[in-house]
Amino acid sequence: MFKTILLVFYILARLYQVIIGFAMVLTWFPRSSENLFFRFVSAAGDCYLGPFRGLIGLAGIDFGPLIALGIYEAIISFAFSL
Repeated sequence: MFKTILLVFYILARLYQVIIGFAMVLTWFPRSSENLFFRFVSAAGDCYLGPFRGLIGLAGIDFGPLIALGIYEAIISFAFSL
């Protein structure tokens, strides 16, 4: 029972990681406020990515979201390796 619950949390964490990745990629394209998929991914991803935006910028490129994704991966790997 506990393994099943842990597996569900692991899958949800990985799905959210995919949403974060989509949110990062969607920032390269013009936003369409009419597209429900864009709005959902942006809103869900910005919850986590928002605090990291603008922290590390070099030559006009914001590396904050990339660092955020790395930290998220480290947290997932550590939490589920226990």
